[in-house]
Amino acid sequence: SATDMMMEVFTEGDDCFLRIEEQEIVRIYPEGGDKFFIKTVDAHMVFELNEEGIADKIIFTQMGMDLKGYKEGHEQEEITVDESILSSYVGIYELAEAIDRNITLESGTLYVTATGKVALELKAVSQTKFELAVAGISIEFNAEENGEVNSLDYKQGEYEAVAHRK
Repeated sequence: SATDMMMEVFTEGDDCFLRIEEQEIVRIYPEGGDKFFIKTVDAHMVFELNEEGIADKIIFTQMGMDLKGYKEGHEQEEITVDESILSSYVGIYELAEAIDRNITLESGTLYVTATGKVALELKAVSQTKFELAVAGISIEFNAEENGEVNSLDYKQGEYEAVAHRK
């Protein structure tokens, strides 16, 4: 889909390399454990290991944004959120004056739209938290004691804000 990005990590001899999409291949250097960095840009990556000790997930951090990736063939746990809960999240939330995020629901899937932009699919990571990993966006909906959702926590890179429903 339009939100997918391909990262290739490989070794040559004792050296480790990274290529993102069609970009130039860069050498990555160990920081310790499962952490690596790139010398030519401010970027870091952490590999997460599965039960067998094999890396099947990467968190790539650049310019304050965390991008998550999974090894080809890795089966991600699918989180199912009831459509009645999803519909309680639908609405327009104001991040700042004249800066809104519109949350919509289509065929059981939540989408976020920034003012004047295209709608992007959100992936559930829990019953209340959703991500758009490629853009480093995390949205967590906040419910009042009565169950009404009036705000969300919005994170994109180092930017964090509480957006209130209009």
